[in-house]
Amino acid sequence: MTAIGTTTRTNPADRSAGASVGAPAGAPADLLPGGRLLAAPSWVRPGTLAENCAWLAGKVHEAGLLFLESRACLAYGDEDLPPWLSSLPLRWHVHLPLDLPWAAGAGEAAGPERAAEICLALMDKLDFLGVRRAVLHPPLRALAGGEAGEAGGPGGELCLRSLAVFTAAWRKAGLDTGDLLLENLPETATLRDWHRLAEAVRLFSCSFCFDFGHFLLHTGDAAARPGQKAGWSVPDWLPGILRDTKLFHCCSAAHRALTRLSAPERAMCGEICRQARFCSPADAVFMLELFRWEDVEASLPLLRRWLEV
Repeated sequence: MTAIGTTTRTNPADRSAGASVGAPAGAPADLLPGGRLLAAPSWVRPGTLAENCAWLAGKVHEAGLLFLESRACLAYGDEDLPPWLSSLPLRWHVHLPLDLPWAAGAGEAAGPERAAEICLALMDKLDFLGVRRAVLHPPLRALAGGEAGEAGGPGGELCLRSLAVFTAAWRKAGLDTGDLLLENLPETATLRDWHRLAEAVRLFSCSFCFDFGHFLLHTGDAAARPGQKAGWSVPDWLPGILRDTKLFHCCSAAHRALTRLSAPERAMCGEICRQARFCSPADAVFMLELFRWEDVEASLPLLRRWLEV
């Protein structure tokens, strides 16, 4: 196992030169309209991470590796991440742990430096796959204001300081912060929250991971509210978010199939996808973030329809 803080990663220039922007060789090129790339998580059926990825090969362009628990993922060895994974016709990204120790505390080492050490050790483990993009849950309680209750209060500043430390370590390790994707979380509820998240992306030259399910938690019924007879329209601030979005998590609330969306929610997601066709980077990936293959299959026709030119 790679020790935390040990840098064994390949030269970033070599990694960039070997990275494909389009579909990997051997993968279907026409899964989504306009050459858009389709991903699924590394858990869509019973089995190990490696077994799931082998099963996904040829069915999607990219696998999203779910590294959600720090301790368990740091312990991964060749049995969990066998070398033959690199021969699969897949691109890769990773979802970094949800339990990162952002807050400094007594006892076990904690704080943004430790969070960065953990994530960089995990990126080392995935170097043989050429993984570059990584989804990060920012310390959002702080981002939204924390105990101060104000986005500009001490809590918000703490989050930006933590992200400053984290992104500095990311760059020092030879990684591009443009491949660090900050996700909107269920707590990203207000316009002020979105502005804070956008501020973090701008300050540290990161990108967005746009989660449909989390967005819909706060806006899903907007088109059905009184006074909204004309339907929901994209708010004027959203295209700016989409321009910096490199990964879309496509799901309904609680990671259910897109077929579970209400009619207003479907209209909303369809309009966002139409905007994304023109605003988002050409290599942005659309991941059906669903954990049963049956749900992925059921959702794919809707996603295709939304992305049709």
